[in-house]
Amino acid sequence: MIRSLAFESAAETSAGREIRKCRFERRSSLPISAACVIANGVRETLAMLVGKPVRVRLMEPVCPESQVWNKLKYRARLFQMRGTVNTAAFVLQSADALTLARLVFGENSDGEERLSRIEEDVLARLLHALSPTLSPVCGRMTEILGLHAAAIDLLTFFEVLIEEPALLRLGIGLARDVTMDAAPLIRPEELLDVPVVLNAEVAAPEMDAVKLMGMRPGAVLPLFVPIEGSDRLMLGERIVALGTCGARGSSRAFAVTKRAA
Repeated sequence: MIRSLAFESAAETSAGREIRKCRFERRSSLPISAACVIANGVRETLAMLVGKPVRVRLMEPVCPESQVWNKLKYRARLFQMRGTVNTAAFVLQSADALTLARLVFGENSDGEERLSRIEEDVLARLLHALSPTLSPVCGRMTEILGLHAAAIDLLTFFEVLIEEPALLRLGIGLARDVTMDAAPLIRPEELLDVPVVLNAEVAAPEMDAVKLMGMRPGAVLPLFVPIEGSDRLMLGERIVALGTCGARGSSRAFAVTKRAA
């Protein structure tokens, strides 16, 4: 069984510092890249909501044992939501919930106070605004259960550590472990309607920078290609066809004489 390093949810005070004991837990199959996408979405959305730069760190996804889950959810606020792929919840300890709610007002919190009814509403609105960041692992959101719904069983858990403009931990739990399967290959026929940009090239002459900077209206640029030579129709760096550049009605045109091999 693959295990990864995690930390206890409860901290102990030693010499005036709070210390969380480390422990090894079963590692989730959720790719760290998916968790990074979510953490970045939380950072950008929260920065827009509070009007301040936000700095975050990410803890690796794990699958905590049942007793650890009980500690994580004890007296925590769970903001739950359902998507087409998964059910998830933001998990906030009481002190972190208060700190997050007061970010909107630019106020600090010592973590000892309780949320007022206004702060409770602000917290719910903040977490509702953050819920779309979970779409990479939940799919399209179908139901927001909010802060007061009955607790759901969660399997995968990781934390986004918010370091600025305030220090708090935003936990994210998923009802089932997630494996990000590779997308199916695109069939060639699915690309037939994709528009591409073509360029008609008469010639590709070479000229040194001095002569180029000295060009004026009326200057003649020798192309150094045979008169009977074909022009080229290009797709990026690839030759698509040979032909002749000309005009058709009031528009420029390219007459194809030979398809490229």
